[in-house]
Amino acid sequence: MQMELDCYTVVDVETPNVKPNSVCQIALIEVKQGQVVWKYDTLINPEEPFDDFCIGVHGIKPETVKDAPTLKEVWPLIAPHYLEHVIVGHSASFDTAMMAKSLLRYGIYLPRTKYLCTYRLALKLYGYRGKNGKLVNRNSAKAGVSLPKGLSLDKLCDFNSIELIKHHNAADDAEACYELLLCLLDKCTLEQSDFHIYVQPDPSVPPKMRACMPLGGSGASYCLTGKFWYGTKKEVWEYITSCGGNIHDDLHRNTDFLVIGGKGAGRSKLSKAYKMIEDGYPLQIVDEPVMMKALKGARDNGGVQSSLF
Repeated sequence: MQMELDCYTVVDVETPNVKPNSVCQIALIEVKQGQVVWKYDTLINPEEPFDDFCIGVHGIKPETVKDAPTLKEVWPLIAPHYLEHVIVGHSASFDTAMMAKSLLRYGIYLPRTKYLCTYRLALKLYGYRGKNGKLVNRNSAKAGVSLPKGLSLDKLCDFNSIELIKHHNAADDAEACYELLLCLLDKCTLEQSDFHIYVQPDPSVPPKMRACMPLGGSGASYCLTGKFWYGTKKEVWEYITSCGGNIHDDLHRNTDFLVIGGKGAGRSKLSKAYKMIEDGYPLQIVDEPVMMKALKGARDNGGVQSSLF
């Protein structure tokens, strides 16, 4: 499986607003045979409004990008370094989704993007926040291994002595993500289950007539796959139902979310989910920590529903 990383591209994007279909900055680092062969970063005119929340995160404003190229204009330059590559990112499902959805606005359809996520690798290596809010990893605890304060890019860089010049600057985040990947690969074994695929629904296929429930929202339906850090599947089922969610033993046309256990999952349900998404079903694939955070947030806020992005 290490051979799959002979050619990969680290990608980081920043977004102008909370809608999942535009970017305002992008950075890419292409690696072949262990050597960085190409780097590129640029501001992007998203042709979309900015919101105060996102401006507060990265500091990019409408006037900052008024003379910048659009994603459509830079795509011919970056496409050879993106297509047919394994995309690496921290929370790479976000970056790959933003790219696919943003390009679709310009009529550019990317059906599938294979990615490797440094957040998920760190999750496998260090564990995740358990019921008491602390990072949990039984193997590390037994071995006396120290744990980072969290799994965000800045906390992992601080823990591993990696320089992160300016967090939420795409170029700096991509450089730090690249260094973090090398560090993580020195500490854990890469497996087939570490690679994932973002599937963009085919725009030519009419969507099924059903709105997907918000993640964490009361009444949302979940199907579980894999092994979970939180506990047994029965314990996870009980927690979901206590938060107002419904459980499906298998994927159905009215399933809202397929949840991947933090300890890894098989490929059968994932393959079925990819096919359902391509067929137009409003199914979303989420990681265990993302679901648990949304459920906890909805419960703490008195039932306020969360969105995936």
